[in-house]
Amino acid sequence: MNGEYSENALAGFYRDLIEIMFEDPKLYVEELKVGTKRLTSKVKVGYVNKYLGYLKVLPRFVWLSRTIHRITSVIIRKMKERGFKVEEQVEIERPEDLVDAVRRFLELVINTTINRNKFALLAWTLRKITERYLIVAHPDISAELLKFLEVEVLRDFGKEGYKVYGYRDFFSQYYYDERNLRICANGVPCGYYYAKNSWYAKHYGKPTTIGGALCRLTEAAFTYIKDDRSMLDRWFRGVQDEEHRYIERVLESLEKMGWEEPEYVKDIYAYIKDLKKGSLGSSYGSPFKFLIVEESGVIRRCKQWIYGRSYADSGIEQRKFSRYLNIYSLLDTLSPAMFLGLFDVAFGEDSTILLVRRE
Repeated sequence: MNGEYSENALAGFYRDLIEIMFEDPKLYVEELKVGTKRLTSKVKVGYVNKYLGYLKVLPRFVWLSRTIHRITSVIIRKMKERGFKVEEQVEIERPEDLVDAVRRFLELVINTTINRNKFALLAWTLRKITERYLIVAHPDISAELLKFLEVEVLRDFGKEGYKVYGYRDFFSQYYYDERNLRICANGVPCGYYYAKNSWYAKHYGKPTTIGGALCRLTEAAFTYIKDDRSMLDRWFRGVQDEEHRYIERVLESLEKMGWEEPEYVKDIYAYIKDLKKGSLGSSYGSPFKFLIVEESGVIRRCKQWIYGRSYADSGIEQRKFSRYLNIYSLLDTLSPAMFLGLFDVAFGEDSTILLVRRE
């Protein structure tokens, strides 16, 4: 090996996974061969996107690692408080060990998602569920388990059976910044380019519940694997789009149940991929409709960012639906799909809700 990236797997691995770029990869390889304790090879970490250069950028795998660390730290602390023994450490003695550590790390991340882990799936089904559907879907669930996962009432729509339960730290609240055209929901990643942006970091928030942390693990894994697929395929065999596989299973299950997506719902939801982009709107408009739930439960209007003749003439406006809805029938209709994760709902700081669909 002469140390060039194309011929040196370890240097290439560092570049692709951690985005460590060696100024002189040949020097790095020779220093490894002779066992130099203090490497003199100059490196730079990360890059600046020429279109998004004003944002603070994190390499994708570094973003995943930090995200998983923050989430699992909360889970570990809470599990220890409950008397569980948890092993935390992995030692890396040689540079080559990093390859195996990354492989085992990715395997662990994938195996904690709802596609592979039954307990994670159970926690996922409780991330947003009405009081009445909880009785149908989990008739034997114990109060102790709900307390352990830290499930609580997120919104009470004032009618028996229509308290919405979930985790306060995962997809319970959405925020938007009309002036700077930003949007996010707590616990839902908004792209690696925004990882250090203070507004997104603030509203992404920290995990505070075990159930919410488990859901965040799945969301982080889904996001990373989908967005960094080409790089993963370069270094690992058999890595699949876990979110796509899961949604395929969900659609099959819903079809067997006889559930169909109502046509009218297609006019009021946004896709989660749009939410993860972090942009409220553009000259093409905005995909987000913030449904206004009146005290009676009726939904006649929504708030939406509308593009005018220019950005200066654009802003949030209220729009009236040709067909009226009510929150109770909407929740009843979507409950099976919400239970499995095809749909989700987040609440605004006012009386609005945001309906989101996966694909």
